Amino acid sequence: MSATKPVQHILEILDAAGLTIGSFLNALLIDTTYKDHPLIVDLQDDGGILIEWLIQRAKTTAVMKSWALQIVKQYCMEELTGLSGKKMGMHFNVKRANEEQVQSFDIEALAGTMQNHAPMAWELIGGLLEADPAIAKRRRQKRGKSKRRPIRQVDPIATTGDTDVEVPLVLEEDNNNKYWRDFDEPPDTHNNEEYLLDMDKSVVAIALMLHSTNQRCNTLQAMVGVFLHACNAPEAIIDFLSRIGLSISRSAINTAVTSLSAEAIQEIRKLGRTLLSQSAYDNFDVELRRLVPTVE
Repeated sequence: MSATKPVQHILEILDAAGLTIGSFLNALLIDTTYKDHPLIVDLQDDGGILIEWLIQRAKTTAVMKSWALQIVKQYCMEELTGLSGKKMGMHFNVKRANEEQVQSFDIEALAGTMQNHAPMAWELIGGLLEADPAIAKRRRQKRGKSKRRPIRQVDPIATTGDTDVEVPLVLEEDNNNKYWRDFDEPPDTHNNEEYLLDMDKSVVAIALMLHSTNQRCNTLQAMVGVFLHACNAPEAIIDFLSRIGLSISRSAINTAVTSLSAEAIQEIRKLGRTLLSQSAYDNFDVELRRLVPTVE
């Protein structure tokens, strides 16, 4: 028997009862009386078909996109809110900064925490970083190609007297080739340079969101600030990176350095008490380079 007749019969019954399909489904799905009915369970299992049908229809596409956006936004906000909590270990107190915190900082461990506790946000950021798959694939192919350079070699057998007979150019693989893997390899390989680069970008993007959500969630920003201080970065650069959320402020950096210096002084004193160390001073020259050009 054709499926058209039963469907037509059901439509006639709904019409006779004064119900539309929308009102019927709304009442059927909201009322908990029918939640265990076999047909309702079957509808839940095949719900993706209904959603796909609604997305493909011109009249409901905008509504479905808005609904999907709100759902993804809600889940990502919940993930980031939980991830920004103190128990996640990404709060850095500059007043209590110590060497162990600096030495133990690992961006891969940070990425693992983000991926485990905010999987949807991590997946979303990763997809947006490669919004054009074709360009991303070409980039991987280009980086995967062997970079070879010509070098000249002299054949020792063909060398006579002061005259060197040159043999044809020999291609030697670039040393950077060992850092690149074939583009067809799984992206979860930790030795894959492309994967590590995308991972760093994802960590930075999520770290910005976490810092915007909770100002105390600033581990990455604190490490960047300490690094900038160690590199003697200009104040203008520090202020700029601090303003866009990639670094802590100059005052916070100074506080962290003061705390680290106090700890270093204590360690030096402990080492001195052992009578197993010796300090030596020598003349040295210091060249203070002008990092930011100025008009004299």
